[in-house]
Amino acid sequence: MTEQKPLDREAFAALIGNVEPATDGLLLSFAKAVRDRREHEHPEREDLYCMNLSSWMGERIAPVLRRLLNAEAEHAAGLGEFVSCSARGCSFGEWSSKAEERGWVRRGDGWLCVQCADAADERAEIVARIDAGTWGAPALSYRAQQLLAHIQDNPGARWKTGRAEQVYADLGYPKRGRRHNARTDLNILAARGLLTAHGPDDGRYFLLAQPKDGA
Repeated sequence: MTEQKPLDREAFAALIGNVEPATDGLLLSFAKAVRDRREHEHPEREDLYCMNLSSWMGERIAPVLRRLLNAEAEHAAGLGEFVSCSARGCSFGEWSSKAEERGWVRRGDGWLCVQCADAADERAEIVARIDAGTWGAPALSYRAQQLLAHIQDNPGARWKTGRAEQVYADLGYPKRGRRHNARTDLNILAARGLLTAHGPDDGRYFLLAQPKDGA
């Protein structure tokens, strides 16, 4: 079942009106009508049998739609609020209860999707280091050094946020903030010239940087 935004359900409810949801008996009758339309012998000319079944179903479809709408509302109740990425020009959205586990990052009063959070972290790291006037002077965190060691043990492997996050999970880092730290550290290593970034924003991966002389 495709998840709908709350406003979509409100518009849907307004269209079908104030009706009671279908009973189990009505749903069973609908199922039998679908079977009968499918299995009966269709004449070459006007199919009055199918037309009558279709008419019967059409007259009773509103309660069926109300039951479907209620089921979706119950499902969505546990998903929280539907939030949109706060980055300018981004059209991605997600349920608030799923946002963090799917890599979204809270920024102020809003949320950034995975792609926009990656871009924001990279820009912030570059700006901070330019402002400080020291591109390579600050020492890497111990956590980032651990990640770099794993990357160096697998030269040529493609590293995405999920793979780096799994390294931190194996090392015993707490789940809260782990994905954000993995994304940040990959971008920091790339900004230091230790990794190279490849691919589009929605499919970015990192490779271990090779010496300029090719050695």
